[in-house]
Amino acid sequence: MWLIFGSSLDDEPWRLAERWARCDASVEVVTPADLSGPGWRLRSGRPVDLQAGLRSRVVHGEEIRAVVNLLPWVSVHDLPHIDPDDREYVANEMAAFLLAWLSELDCPMMDRPTPLSLSGCGRWPAQWAALAKQAGVRADAQWPGPRVEVTVLEGRAVAGPQNGIGLASAAEAIARAGQRSLVTLYFAADQREPVLIGAAARPSAGSPAVAEKLLEWLDSQ
Repeated sequence: MWLIFGSSLDDEPWRLAERWARCDASVEVVTPADLSGPGWRLRSGRPVDLQAGLRSRVVHGEEIRAVVNLLPWVSVHDLPHIDPDDREYVANEMAAFLLAWLSELDCPMMDRPTPLSLSGCGRWPAQWAALAKQAGVRADAQWPGPRVEVTVLEGRAVAGPQNGIGLASAAEAIARAGQRSLVTLYFAADQREPVLIGAAARPSAGSPAVAEKLLEWLDSQ
């Protein structure tokens, strides 16, 4: 089984799951609300004992073939079933649990979580700008105009505009500098050279091009 972690308020995880389902893939979308159900188990240092309590059944860690993380963090807006006075506390506890649970899970994952982001993309615009400069790409974290996005998967740009100013190679260089396997980067539109302006809080994985390449990656695991 493949798991996609995402927010119930975000269409992207569901679009990705729908595209995979057409290929007869066994896939489940996991949302923060699912953590309120029974069946979840975490034992530090013992990944074989991990369990996920999904809507349909309890899934053991060894049954999970791969994970795609499209959940930046747990928001209070993900928890309408929790008492309003408790939502912030519960959201923080769920995020901490997921960080530990995903870190213990022994399977291929796009991308591994960090304390800044469950989907691994947590950096401030200024930090992405510093990475861009490290990769030899101009950056403008205060860019006020239109933007275009480029999604990089496993070191290759798989979605974005095809033009002659080198957006794909610039995005690939920045993804390498940031050690991200799956990331969506934003560039200033209509420029004579690539100018990074930031990154998505979670990758854009629901488009046909990215979903297809992700499926190829999953099949290779």
